[in-house]
This record gives sequence, C-alpha cells and structure tokens, in this order.
Amino acid sequence: MQAIADYYDIVILPSSKVREYSIRLSREINRRFGSETVLSNIQNLPHISLFHTAFSQSNLPFVRERLADIARDAEPFEVSVHGFLLAPHYGSVSLTVEPKLPFIEIHERVIARTRDYVDRDFDYRTQWYYDEAPEKEQAYIDEFTTPLVKEYFHPHITLNNGMKKERVSEVKNAMKLKRDSFQIDAIVLCSLAEFHTCQEVVFRFPFT
Repeated sequence: MQAIADYYDIVILPSSKVREYSIRLSREINRRFGSETVLSNIQNLPHISLFHTAFSQSNLPFVRERLADIARDAEPFEVSVHGFLLAPHYGSVSLTVEPKLPFIEIHERVIARTRDYVDRDFDYRTQWYYDEAPEKEQAYIDEFTTPLVKEYFHPHITLNNGMKKERVSEVKNAMKLKRDSFQIDAIVLCSLAEFHTCQEVVFRFPFT
C-alpha cells in the first residue's frame, strides 16, 4: 500500500514468533471471511500502536532524539496475546495484548515527549472519519491528532481491516487463538498507509 506523506505511527513490534503467527492468522481470516488488508513481512506489518500522528520532515530529527531518549530510559517487559478485539463498525479484527499498564506508561510518555513536533496542519479528521466519530473521539482527534488515547487506548495487533460488518462477529467463534507471550524491547517509528497500516520502519530504538 502507498504510504501517506508525513504520517507516522510510533509502535511496538511483536517478536518474530508472534509476528509470523499474526500474519498466518490474518491470511486465514482473509481466506475465510474476506478483508481489504492482510498482514505481511513486507507491508502491513504486525504492530502495536502507541501514537498515530504526522511530523514534518524538518521535525523528524527532533522526534528521533525524543524517542531515543525514551528507549534509553525504558526497560523490557513481558506481555502476551490475550484474545480477539472485534470492531464491526470499522470492519476490523485485532488481537489484544496484555497487561495494559506498561503500555499505558510508554504511550503517555511518547505523546508527552513528541507533541511539540506534531504537524498541526495535517488533515487528521479525514484519516479518522471525524464526522462519523462520537463527540468525545472528535475532541481527542482535535487535541491529540488521534482518538486512540485515554480510555480508547487498547494495546492490540490489528489483523484485518475492511471486512463486512456482519462477518467480523463470526471470527471469534470460528478461529482458535494461541496466547503466546513475548518481550517488548524497542520503540519503532513506521510510515502509515490507508487503514493506519504500518508500511515501513523508519527508526528503531532498542530499550537499554
């Protein structure tokens, strides 16, 4: 998919084992139920989003410094795939990742340390279907550039997007799920395309 200019996601990438499992699961869901996006190792990378936003090219070096600082102060932590997260209104199927608390801490730190460099001229409303969003989500889009903050922040790996609404609810009962654990040990900045799919790793910062 074609990346959207200057639009990024600050993310966590799962382990190679969980990445390959997520890709296989995404392909199977697409085969059985149909979807507009499918995960792979080349594009539509499996990831856990921390902060969707836009940065101008001139601000990327400053963002890189901030993310490197956060990674230096962070310690690896263990998480696991917990269950399915279904969003029929968005036509998406995801895997939840828990525990949530360590993700909240790094999510809030990332937003606080990078907000000064966010491109406020970018059209976030179009990316998030602003006119269809609830009032509170609209307020978060205006303030944070994304609705996925505070009570709407749920660590997850999106498997498929663009599914028919009536098919999304069928996935949970039809698919078996392995609850593998893995270690979180780096922050990554990736480019975004349609459906907020992660296309290419721009920077990677290992925890120390």
